[in-house]
Amino acid sequence: DKDQAWHGACLALAELARRGLLLPRRLPEVVPLIVQSIGYDCKRGQHSVGSHVRDAACYTMWAFSRAYSPTILNDYIQEMSEALVVASLFDREVNCRRAASAAFQESVGRLGNIHKHGISILTTADYFALGNRNESFLTLAPEIAKFEEYQIPMIRHLADVKSVHWDVQVRQLASRSLAKISVINPAYIISSVLPRLLDQCFSEDLATRHGSLLAVAEVTIKSLPLDDSTRTIIADLIPSIEKRRLYRGRGGEVMRAAACRLIECISVSRLPLSVKQQVRLLDSIDACLVHPTEGIQKIAAQALGALMYHYFPVGKSGPSSRLQGRVVDKYIGIIGSEDNPAATRGFCLALGHLPPKLLAPSSVVLDSILSCLIDASRKDTLVGNEGDAETRRNALLSLVKVCTAVGLVTNEKSPSDSCPLNKCQLERVFKSMFEALQDYSTDRRGDVGSWSRMVAIDGIVTLAYLAIRATTTFPHSCKAHAATEKLADAPSLSQRRVQRLKPCGRSFRLTYFDENLAHSILDALLKQLGEKLDTVRCKAGESLERLLFSSDPQFPFVPHRELFLQAFRIGNVKTWSDPSVTFPLLFRVISIDDFATPILAGAVISVGGLTESVAKSSCAALFDWVKCLRSTKTLSKLTKMGEVLLHIFEHNRRNGRVILPLLVTMNKLMAHGLLDELIMAQDSVFVRKLMVCISSEAKRCTDVKRLLAIVDVSINLLHPRTHAKIIQEQILVFLLTELLNRFPIVRRHTAEELYLKMIEDPTIFLCDENAIDRGSQILLTTVWHDDQDSAISLTESRNTLADLLSITLPNEERQRSIGKRKGAKSKPRDDFECYSSLVN
Repeated sequence: DKDQAWHGACLALAELARRGLLLPRRLPEVVPLIVQSIGYDCKRGQHSVGSHVRDAACYTMWAFSRAYSPTILNDYIQEMSEALVVASLFDREVNCRRAASAAFQESVGRLGNIHKHGISILTTADYFALGNRNESFLTLAPEIAKFEEYQIPMIRHLADVKSVHWDVQVRQLASRSLAKISVINPAYIISSVLPRLLDQCFSEDLATRHGSLLAVAEVTIKSLPLDDSTRTIIADLIPSIEKRRLYRGRGGEVMRAAACRLIECISVSRLPLSVKQQVRLLDSIDACLVHPTEGIQKIAAQALGALMYHYFPVGKSGPSSRLQGRVVDKYIGIIGSEDNPAATRGFCLALGHLPPKLLAPSSVVLDSILSCLIDASRKDTLVGNEGDAETRRNALLSLVKVCTAVGLVTNEKSPSDSCPLNKCQLERVFKSMFEALQDYSTDRRGDVGSWSRMVAIDGIVTLAYLAIRATTTFPHSCKAHAATEKLADAPSLSQRRVQRLKPCGRSFRLTYFDENLAHSILDALLKQLGEKLDTVRCKAGESLERLLFSSDPQFPFVPHRELFLQAFRIGNVKTWSDPSVTFPLLFRVISIDDFATPILAGAVISVGGLTESVAKSSCAALFDWVKCLRSTKTLSKLTKMGEVLLHIFEHNRRNGRVILPLLVTMNKLMAHGLLDELIMAQDSVFVRKLMVCISSEAKRCTDVKRLLAIVDVSINLLHPRTHAKIIQEQILVFLLTELLNRFPIVRRHTAEELYLKMIEDPTIFLCDENAIDRGSQILLTTVWHDDQDSAISLTESRNTLADLLSITLPNEERQRSIGKRKGAKSKPRDDFECYSSLVN
C-alpha cells in the first residue's frame, strides 16, 4: 500500500462527506479505514512516512463530525473517540497531535454528550498543552487514563505500537508513560501486557526487543503485585540477554542502556535476588562502565548506585574485604593504571555513585577514594600518554557527589555507619576544584577544558553550601538572628580569633568556611564570568546569583555586599550568556578593590579574543570604565589597573592563551589613549616593567601573532611624554632587535610601524631632521621580508639605523644576522633550500 493512495483517499472521503455525497450506509466500510489511517506509520530506512496520512485522517474525522448527525455516528463514536484521543496524546509529530485534538474538539462540540468525558479531556489536553511531546506522554496521558473508557486502548497502543516504534526517543517515552498508567490498572498490565513484553525482549527486531525491555524496566519500578514466577523471569532477564549475545551487532548500545535501566529498576523495586544474581548484575554493570559511549556509562553508573545501595549489605564493622576489593579497590586500581580512556571515564563516574557505606567505612578508605579522584582530575594527568578531558570532568563530578554523600563532621550524631569528611579532606577537594578552573586544555574539539571548569563551578557552589551549613563559628542557621542581622557584617578571620561567638546551640566549634575561602570562591566565579565562552559565563553568572541570593544558608563574608548586589542588579531577569548584558554589569563590580584582579584577568581574554560579539561588548565595557576613571581623575585605580595588567603578564609568561589577548587588550587601550596617565607617569614604573616583560616574552618566541602584538605595544609606548631614557635604552633597542627577527613578516611589520612613527612624530626619536630622513629612507628601501636578500646587508642597514638614531646596541647584537641571537648555534646554509635557487 502506497502512502500517496492513503493520503489521497482520506482527503477524498473528507470532501465527499462535506458535500453530502458519502451516504451513511457506507460508514461501516469507511470508518474502520479512517481509524486505521490515524495510526498509519510505514518505516522506510532510518525514518518513516505517514504523518501526512495521519493528518489527512484527522481532517476526515473533522469533516465527519460536521457532516453527520449524532444518531448516524452513534455506533461509531466510541471507536472514533479512542482513535482521536490516542493520536492526540501519543503521535510523534506535533501537527498530528494538534490535528487529532482539533478533530476531537469539533466532534465534541458538534455531537454533544455522546462523547464520554469529552469536555474533561479537552480541558486537560488542549491545543497548546499538546505541543510538548514529553508533556503529552508523561503528564496528560496519565490524567486521561483515569477515564476507564480510554484506559485499555491507551495501554494497548503504548504496549503494541509505541513501545516498538522506530524512533528510540518515542520508545523511551512510551515505556515511561506505560509505567505511570500501570498503577491505575495494574491487573490488566500484569495479566495481559507484561507477559507479552517479556516474550518480546528476545525478538529479532531491535526496536521490538529494546522497547519491550525498557517497558519491562519501567513497569518493574512501580512495584506492582507480581507473582513469584514473573519476578524470577525479570530477575533472570539480563543473564538471558547476555547469553543470547544481544549486545552485539547493530543496536547493541541501546540494548546495553536498556539493560542498565532494568538493573536500576530491579534494585529500586527490591526484587528478591540471590547473592549469585547480585554479583552477576554487578559484572554486567562493570562491562557497561567501560563502554566508549558516554550515555551508557552514565546509565550504568546510576544502576551501580541503586544496586549497591539496595543490595550487598554491610555490617557495623564495614564491608567485607571481598566486597571492598571487588568494588572500591578494583575501581581505584583501574583509574590509576588503565590506559583505556573509556575505562577511566566510566569508573571515575562509578565512584561518585557508590553509597556511603562503601565510600567511607573508614577515613582511610575515604581518603584513598578522594586521592584517586583528585589525581584523575588534574589537567596534567595522562591516560595512555594523552590527556583525557572526560576523565577529568567525571572525576570532578564524582568528587562533589562523594562529599555530598558522606557529609561533614558535625556536632549532631548521625545514624549513618559511614565516616564523614574532615576539614583537611574538604580543603583538598576545594583545592582540586580551584585547580580545575585553570584547565584550559584544547584539542581538535576545541576548549575541552571548559567541561571541567563548568563542573568545578557547580562543585564549588555545592561544597560551599555544605561547608557553611556545617560551620558553627557564625550564626547562619538561627532564624531569629537571621531575621534581624545580615551576614554581610559577619566577623573577619582576625576578629574571630579574639572573639568568642555564640555557638547557636552547638556543642563545640567547627570551622569549614572562612573569609579566605569566601573570597577565593568569589574571585574564581568573577574571573569565569569574564571569560569568552558563553556557556562558561552563563554557568558562572547563575552560580554567583545563587550564592548571593541564598537565604538558607546565606553566603557570608561578602565585602560590600550591598554595593555588590546593587552593581549587579541581581534579581532582575537576565541572560548571563549575553555579552552585551554581562560585561557592563561585571565592570560595575570592578570598583570594589578586592575583585579588580580576577575581573580584569577574565576580561582581557574576552577583549583580546577572536569572537566579535564578545570582544565588542567587553571592549566597550572596559573603555567606559577606564574613561570614567580618567574623567574623575581616579589615578589610584588607574595605577591599580596597570599593576594588575603587569601581574597578569608576569604570571603567565610563555602562555600564549593569556599573553596574546593581553597584548591585544593593551594595544587597544594605548591606541585610544586610555593608558596615557600610566605611560606619562614621572617614575615610569609601568613602562619599564612592561618593556622587561615584553623583551622576555619575545626571546625565543615562535608565535608570529604574539610577536606582531608585542611590536604593536612597543610602538604605542613611543609616546611624546615617555621618558627619553626609556625610549633610547629600552624601547628602540628592542624594536631594532626585532628588525632582525627570524620571521620575515615580523621584520617587515616592525619596519613599517617604525617608519610610520617617524613620519607622524619625529620628535620622539630626539634626532635632527637629516637623521630622521635618512633613517626613514633605510626603513623604506630595505627589503626586510626577503629571505633571499643578504643577511649581512640587513644587519648593516639595521646598524646604520641605530647609529643615526644614536642607539647603542651590544656588540653581540650588532654582529648578529637574521634570526640568530646570543648563544644560538648556526647551521650551514643549503644553496638549494629554496625553489627559486633551482629556477634562477
